[in-house]
Amino acid sequence: MSVLRAIRILVCVEWTLLALSIASYLAELPGLPESWRRLALAESEAALPMAAVAAWCAAAAVHLAASAGLWRLAEWARPAYAASALAMLLLGLPLGPTVTPPVSGALAFAAALATGALLAVLYLPSRTSAPLTGSAGPARRLGGLGGVLLAVLAGFALVGVALSVALAAGVWFMLDFGEVLEEGQRAAEGKTDAECVTLALARRESRWLVPESIFLSECLAYAAASEHLCAGAPAEDDDAASAAWVAERCDGPESPPHCKDLMAALQVHCREGG
Repeated sequence: MSVLRAIRILVCVEWTLLALSIASYLAELPGLPESWRRLALAESEAALPMAAVAAWCAAAAVHLAASAGLWRLAEWARPAYAASALAMLLLGLPLGPTVTPPVSGALAFAAALATGALLAVLYLPSRTSAPLTGSAGPARRLGGLGGVLLAVLAGFALVGVALSVALAAGVWFMLDFGEVLEEGQRAAEGKTDAECVTLALARRESRWLVPESIFLSECLAYAAASEHLCAGAPAEDDDAASAAWVAERCDGPESPPHCKDLMAALQVHCREGG
């Protein structure tokens, strides 16, 4: 693999991982223990040394510009990239300790590895002694160490992307799940459990991975008990009677697609003494 291609890949990997790390931090922060969240908020509100903050931001801007320069193998970009990376590392020390959630920290660590690998590609000897110039110069190629570093970073990037997708999916699910629980609790106010069933059957809202049976279960838990709702509900171990009981209520032409899931939730409610 040519050095130019390796540099471009590593630049993309570094900044992608940094962006994912920031997004992951914002997504993970609400789920941290209360004491950690208070510490993180205290950090954001603390009076940081303005000179150190301004210097770090300037170094980050130079680092971004140098990354863009490396994309075209500009001669000035290599020392600027190395100097800005070192400056960001040193200038971060006066800013003090930070609370770093696990996925965000792992992504930031992988981004730091990408930075180190890129510095290695820029400064370690390659298979030829050609200088780092643009397309006019002879094509330099990575030696064995550079290839190994690039493969390791590619693996970290894939893991980082997978973790970020999984985290985003989990956060999305938990937010939807919490909203459905709150909707069920609000719907139960002043209602009977029989009215909860009617409401759940009439709902057509579709939540990602959150079944409507969650809404019904929560509504049933908070609603007032009605006299005949659970009359005839089959025993837990009677599969044939359960199937017939569900079919009786869900085989009508106007039954919603989620009717059987709702009836299963109603059975659980009845078995638990509803």
